[in-house]
Order: sequence, then C-alpha cells, then structure tokens
Amino acid sequence: MVAASEPLDGVDAGFGEISVLVSAVHRRAAIDGVEHPSALAELARSFAPWASEPVLASVVAAVRRRVLGLGEIESLLGEPTVSDVLINGPGPVLVERDGSLEVSSVVLDADGVRLLVDRISALTRRRPDVRSPVIESSLPSGHRVTVVVAPVAVRGPVVAIRRRRTDLAGIGSFVEARSGLIGQLLELVGEGSSILVAGVTGAGKTTLIGSLLDAVDPRERVVVIEDVAEIVTSHGDVARLVARDDGINPTVGLGDLVRVALRLRPDRIVVGEVRGAEATHLVHALSTGHRGGLASIHAGDAHAAAARLTSLYRAGVEGPLDDAGVDQLSRAFDKVVVLGRCPDGRRAIVDVAEFRLGFRR
Repeated sequence: MVAASEPLDGVDAGFGEISVLVSAVHRRAAIDGVEHPSALAELARSFAPWASEPVLASVVAAVRRRVLGLGEIESLLGEPTVSDVLINGPGPVLVERDGSLEVSSVVLDADGVRLLVDRISALTRRRPDVRSPVIESSLPSGHRVTVVVAPVAVRGPVVAIRRRRTDLAGIGSFVEARSGLIGQLLELVGEGSSILVAGVTGAGKTTLIGSLLDAVDPRERVVVIEDVAEIVTSHGDVARLVARDDGINPTVGLGDLVRVALRLRPDRIVVGEVRGAEATHLVHALSTGHRGGLASIHAGDAHAAAARLTSLYRAGVEGPLDDAGVDQLSRAFDKVVVLGRCPDGRRAIVDVAEFRLGFRR
C-alpha cells in the first residue's frame, strides 16, 4: 500500500519543475520500498493529482532510472557519440562528444549528484568517504567511473564516467585510407610484432588496441589484462583478466595477472595500460618468447613512451639497470604507434616508429 502524500505546490504538468516531483517520488519510494511502475505512478499521482498521464509516465521513467540505473545521465551514456560524462558538482553535466567537450541538456542539483554517487557506490560496492575520498572502479555495464568527494572535492562531488565502447571502430577510423598505414599495421600484427600504443588521455589507445586485435589470426589465443574491462574486439579466443583493488578483498594487481597469463597458454598478451610495476613482468614476458604483445602507455611521442616504460621497468627491479635489463627492454617491443588528437576532435595515428630506448648508462 502506498502511503498518501501531500500534493506539491507549484508542480503541474506544464509549468512546474518536473525534477522536484521526481525527487519527491524517489525519496518516498525509497522509504516505502516501491519499485513497480504502477505503484510509482500511483505515488506520483498522490503528489501531483493534476498531472497528465504523459507527465506521470515521464516521472515514473525518471524514478526508475534513479532506482535501477544512473538517473538522468543514463540517456547520455546511451548516445553512441558520447565518450565521457563529467559532473563537477551541482550544475550542468558535461559530455565529450566526437572528441569535443560540450554542455549537455542534463542539469543535476545537489540532491541529484548525491543520489548519483550513492547509486555508483551501490553498483561498485565502494563508497567514497573522508578517509578514502577517491574511488576508481567500473560499473556492471563496463563503463569506467571515478568519483572524488570532500575534502578533496571542495564544490561538491566530482564524477567522471568513461563510456565503454561496444562498437568496433576499425583501424580505418584512425588513418586516411590512402596513407598506407592500414596495410602497414595489418602487416605488423600478422607477423607478430609487439606494439606499444602511446598517446595522451582520450587519444583512443584502448580503441586502437581493440581494432588491432580484430586483425589477429582467429586461431591464436589472446589474454587481455586490464584495470577495467574496456577493450572491445571481435576476436573469438580472448581470456579477460581484470585487476582487483576494492579495499576489502586481497588486491590482485596487473603484475599478478601478467604472471597468471603466462600459465594460460597465451599466443599474445595484451595489457590495457602500463603504468606501474606490471611493466617489469610484461617486459620479461615479451622479451622471452611471447611475441605479438600489445600494450598502451601514457606518452606524447615514441621517445617519451620508451622513456616512460624504462622508468616503470626500473621501478620494479632491484639495483641499477644492468646489461641484462637493457637487453630485455630493447627486445620487449618492436614498434611504437603514437596517437594524437586533431584540432577538429578526431583521433588519428600521427607516428609509427621503431621502439628505441634512447638513453645512455
């Protein structure tokens, strides 16, 4: 039985703020444990008896999105051209669409942002607080999410959601068809070259790796290792491993998973992003017989990519970098593919270079 509610003054079908009604119905539904659409409609009608059926239907849909999904931003995540959804506390929600940031039509008040953070916490089973104000995790949908709350975020919670791509972009989306790069990349993949994909945030590293995997011989077994499952590929034989660090269970890092991957009979090992001690294990694996590997690294050019990999490798070994370490590093990768962002927002391959360490000891 839905408890009777006081009508909300100033809320009507055409002139009031529907969001006020949605928030009121949501709060009451949470108290009464109401989820069924007909019960939610009855509850909404008790708050706004003069509302039309279309308005009631939109309120019920909005409440169900809050209860079962991520509220008002669900519609943004459903748009294929949107790659990122960004919330900087109460106010307009920003999106990156086709490589450019823009203000969306969705506006969240303080209550809406709080409800969003609560829902993310429930879905990820990780709740940010004063002691741990930053959480990085993935949603059941595969979207990657970062939440920052007080005292680090001073104007309300900051939320960034990287939408998981479900389409197969294809190598051609990164190059001009007549440039010859497509054939070059397909040849590198086919001959088993190990490729390090470099680029800044949002350059398309994960997308390109998925596209390169599409070109791998279907008879080959691929083991993909990621912090968050993001790589999309049509390749048939893919074993996916995802790191775990939820603050409750024992941590399983990328380095642990690289070691596990070696026991899974891989033809190719793929690491979504190299940014820690896993670099040491990956270099060992790729330089001792496991060719054709793929990995991405945050760097702006081929020289910076090699330097960063060297730095990460050094951090995982004891003592100075000896001749054996230099030899392993130099044989880990064959090529560096560098991605950049064009002024019009397009992501493109800007360089394919030999992997060279470029330093002296």
